[in-house]
Amino acid sequence: MEMHSNLEFSSASSSDAEGEELEEGIPAPSTSSPAESERSDEGPTQHDETKDPVVIHARAYQLEMFEESLKQNIIVAVPGRHRSVGLPVPAILGLTASPVMKSSLNGLEEIEATLDAVCKSPSVHRDQLMSMVKRPEMICVLYAPRPSRPTCTKPMASLYKVTQELDIYSDPYILRLRAENTERSRAALQKSLEKRDTKTFRQMQSLCRKSDEVWRELGAWAANYFIYTAINQFVDSVRKNDLWFGTWESTEKEYLASVLQKVEVEYEYTLTGDALQTSDKVNVLIRELLSSPEDTTGIIFVRQAATVVVLTYIFSALPSLQSRFRVGSMLGTSRWSGRSRNVGELHRNDHSQALQDFQDGKLNLLVATEVLEEGIDVPACNLVVCFDPPTNLKSFIQRRGRARARESRLIMMAPAESSQHMEWTQLEIEMKKKYEDELREIQRLANLEEEGSPDIPPFRVAKTGAQLDLDQAKSHLEHVCTSLTSRQYFDSRPYYLKRETEVSRTGPPMIKETVVLPVSFPPHLRRFEGSRVWYSEKNATKDAAFQAFVALYEAGLVNDHLMPLKEELEYAETRAATVDVNNLWDPWLEIARSWDTATSVSVRKLRLINQCGHVISEFDAGLPSAFPDVPAFNIYWDKANQWRIEVGEAHVVPKAGLKPNQSMALIDLAYGHRWQVHDSPHVLHLQSATDLPFQQTVGRQPIEEGIFEPCFLIRYENRFPFFYESWLPSRPSPDLVKERLRDTLLEEPVDVPWLALKKWRRRRDFLHPVNGNASATSSTKPYQSIRPASRCTVDGVHVSVVRFGALIPSIMHKIEVYLVVDELCKTVLKELAFSDLSLVATAISSSAAREATNYQRLEFLGDTILKLLTSVSVAANPDVVESLIGASLLDGGMSKALACIRTFIPEIEWHTLGAARDILASQRPRKEKLPSTLSPLEKLIGYSFHNKALAGEAMTHASFNLGQLTDACMERLEFIGDAVLDNIIVSSLWKYERELTHQEMHLYRTASVNGDLLGFLVMEWTYLQEATSILEDGTTVESQVRIPVWKLMRHSSQSLSEAQSVTEEKVAIERTDILRCMREGSEYPWALLAHLQIPKSFSDLFESILGAVWVDSGSMDACREVVERAGILPYLRRLLADRVDVTHPKNKLGELAASDQKEVAYEIELRRRADGDGSKEWVCRVFVGDEFLVEVGGGVSREEVVTKAADVGYNKLLRGEGATRDEVMT
Repeated sequence: MEMHSNLEFSSASSSDAEGEELEEGIPAPSTSSPAESERSDEGPTQHDETKDPVVIHARAYQLEMFEESLKQNIIVAVPGRHRSVGLPVPAILGLTASPVMKSSLNGLEEIEATLDAVCKSPSVHRDQLMSMVKRPEMICVLYAPRPSRPTCTKPMASLYKVTQELDIYSDPYILRLRAENTERSRAALQKSLEKRDTKTFRQMQSLCRKSDEVWRELGAWAANYFIYTAINQFVDSVRKNDLWFGTWESTEKEYLASVLQKVEVEYEYTLTGDALQTSDKVNVLIRELLSSPEDTTGIIFVRQAATVVVLTYIFSALPSLQSRFRVGSMLGTSRWSGRSRNVGELHRNDHSQALQDFQDGKLNLLVATEVLEEGIDVPACNLVVCFDPPTNLKSFIQRRGRARARESRLIMMAPAESSQHMEWTQLEIEMKKKYEDELREIQRLANLEEEGSPDIPPFRVAKTGAQLDLDQAKSHLEHVCTSLTSRQYFDSRPYYLKRETEVSRTGPPMIKETVVLPVSFPPHLRRFEGSRVWYSEKNATKDAAFQAFVALYEAGLVNDHLMPLKEELEYAETRAATVDVNNLWDPWLEIARSWDTATSVSVRKLRLINQCGHVISEFDAGLPSAFPDVPAFNIYWDKANQWRIEVGEAHVVPKAGLKPNQSMALIDLAYGHRWQVHDSPHVLHLQSATDLPFQQTVGRQPIEEGIFEPCFLIRYENRFPFFYESWLPSRPSPDLVKERLRDTLLEEPVDVPWLALKKWRRRRDFLHPVNGNASATSSTKPYQSIRPASRCTVDGVHVSVVRFGALIPSIMHKIEVYLVVDELCKTVLKELAFSDLSLVATAISSSAAREATNYQRLEFLGDTILKLLTSVSVAANPDVVESLIGASLLDGGMSKALACIRTFIPEIEWHTLGAARDILASQRPRKEKLPSTLSPLEKLIGYSFHNKALAGEAMTHASFNLGQLTDACMERLEFIGDAVLDNIIVSSLWKYERELTHQEMHLYRTASVNGDLLGFLVMEWTYLQEATSILEDGTTVESQVRIPVWKLMRHSSQSLSEAQSVTEEKVAIERTDILRCMREGSEYPWALLAHLQIPKSFSDLFESILGAVWVDSGSMDACREVVERAGILPYLRRLLADRVDVTHPKNKLGELAASDQKEVAYEIELRRRADGDGSKEWVCRVFVGDEFLVEVGGGVSREEVVTKAADVGYNKLLRGEGATRDEVMT
């Protein structure tokens, strides 16, 4: 291949090489700092392995040639040639096809002047390379140019006419904006009408422009074919509703299709022979192709995609070319299905297949856009045609490089009397002369950086096949460090320490590197040394990085895919909205099967008791297996009657001694009027002292005047149950009856006895209170229902029996819950030995089940316990598991909670809190004294550390320059302290005198532990210190000043110092209002706290102190005292006692809008202030249901301005005010 590789640059310098020179006065090559060198812009990737030995050998030879060429062509700046006085001399290396991109040679000098460098061409292997590559013969082919303005064909004229006559007011987009009639839509409507800018207009105008281009390049027939094909493809796509234009609105597609169908086109564009009305440019090209050798393989470069498609069609359909060429096309358009497509895109085929066929020899002529100029592997061609001129010199050289076969030709098509092809050739000659000038060559540098290939074998994970070699080690290690550490206010990249060793008096020294990882890594994983010494510093750093990465993998911080563990854990809590699960376990199926083989039955007495404690009815319930302990539960018969079912002690009786099962008779009494009930076996055996034959007591007694008792139900037509109200001598007027009388009732005799009745309730769920209808009004009509007495009968059993029958579904549901609980306690939860089964019942009941209790409160508690116990191990679990952990904690304390966790997550080695604390404490070195700078800490927090090293670790930011390898920073303790704080807050909420709902506990916890509040309290947490002031007269004054705890934090970051100073100034201004709100306000100061923009390092500091106290003491009480002294628990008590509204403004506004079935949207932008001082502010516009509500400015951050805007918007919406602009300046 022809090689035009030159050198383009990226500068890097090193002070280590400054002033040193090698032989002949050539400056030493500069090297970048270890932390900056060889950085990759992208993370690690997996590479395919080629196992073909021929391919491997060929690639090795190519790399060897490339390496030798680079050795001879290192680019350095010549002292005094380009550099300014006092500027360092860079060492620069890079490659490019050409340092001149455009049609001007000035670009070369601009590059050199900017980078203080010189450019040279390769020399090593040049002769060998040139012997393999033949420069193509360049031929200029002239054609008669077309007029600038096309002579319209009939379809083109029709297309222009339809486009000009488009009625924008009929456009679906305009109609939709008018229908919305919101402020936003009205603004968009005005803009669209003024600019006549809609999707339909843009598509029609684009189609016109493309047809002009095709006419100009290919001729009239081609333009007509393009218009016909574009319209036909679009209309057909709309008719089939396929996915090609799937991103379009259906109304816009249908409207545009109707517009396009108005264009008058001919419906036959098949080619007949070689007679075509094509342009002279196409005809000239066809003649050149027909005159080319038989073995021609070529590429035709065309500028426009539409021209590519039409030209390909012409070539593939012409009989004269069909026998010579197998034609395909190649375009660079994205194949992504979600991309918005245009009408004129005729290319729907997969052009990657055409490229593959060209590479395989199935095609010998490819029509392509500039996408094929570079970056894609194509076979050597002997013909390249530039149908359109190249856009720049680089494009010209790249196209010519495709014609690299022997005796190849480069055809430049140009309009008659054009000399553009000569301009390209002359420009290339001048450029080559410029950078190949022997006066620009400099002497070679000895380059030890490119020494022989390292002999360290790659590291491979057998399980996944992931592999790491020496060249990848640095970029992989840097990716791991930046992923696993906090990157705020400190450099999370590793750095390298060089140690040189003299191996001979005359030879260069050998190098061994040590890599040091960020301080947030454990001490034993912070420093790694290379395995050997090297001549090359570059390879020495790779070696050290390789050893470090392998060690991190062995320590479990890198997974089996050689990616940081954090990337695996970031999605641990992500759950799909719906997942496939097994069906719920149905205990009744097993019970039904057990009836066939059981010889004994477990029986419990079921008593229905009213509000006064009187027994309404009672039945014996039996199961063929163990009858679970079911606690008493409430029955909500109606608004006025709340009863209770008590379940007696279980006793076992022989199955043969049971009376007939009365379950189906009871169900028939209560529900037989609604569906047909059969006298079949029932899984729950019910019996009473009174016989209850199936269907023989339902409405069996006739009506007799004066013998009615309200304790028996009235049946109309022996089916529908009613309560008796009164006897009526005749039918009252229908206007006196609340129920609308059907025609059949109106046809009954009037002057006969009728009954005033009250309907039987249709409910089946009696486990939940009856929801009253607030909008319903009580009727003043005296009769609810009436029926003719002659059509009514009376039940033969007391109404209490029928009521018990109605309760059977509710009773069975309660028994079913405890059958599931009993099964869990015998199997999965057997080792936990629950004593209170109601806790398990609550833990397995979701809110959707609408049980009397659900798992949300227990889940809230269990989540905290799980978080605490996983502060050294990370896991993610479903809510039911977390609720069972909470139930275990309440049933048997922390030990049972830990046993529950081990049951559900056995793959992790879990520790008790005490054992975990001992492990963490043993990992720290022991120190008996605090650093002098931290001496006030213990008195301030009210705790004296046994191991002072923990106090130092808690107060050390990751940016601090640690003096010893065994020292550590606050990050790990902050992680533990976060869980400890959560546990203390949740425990306080759980034990509060009033039982808080799950939602309340969540809100109060968020209000107590959010970073803004913790940061503010840390700013307020101060100690007294003696201070001496010197007055102007020289006298001194002793005083006491308050020093905040955050000033004890050790760090080495200038950025952090500046952030602390800014925060201190903001707090000084805002603290009075915040403290007043915290002491007296009825609402939580969300917006005030957000305005402070307190860096996370402040809240991290408190949590690390808390973590240090727990690791040192193992006492949750000691930690609770620290939380008390910091002011968190006192504020929580105030929030609870005064019922302070702690709901975030965004949530309040969202809930208020949702009550009216509307959604809230926020538009946020950063704009310059109106006062003209040049400063910027965050501004938030709030929309509710697409209607503008309020605009709030003066924000210092996105979060703060959204919080303020939501608060203002909520208050305005609550008061029912209209939309306003409310400038909140701070």
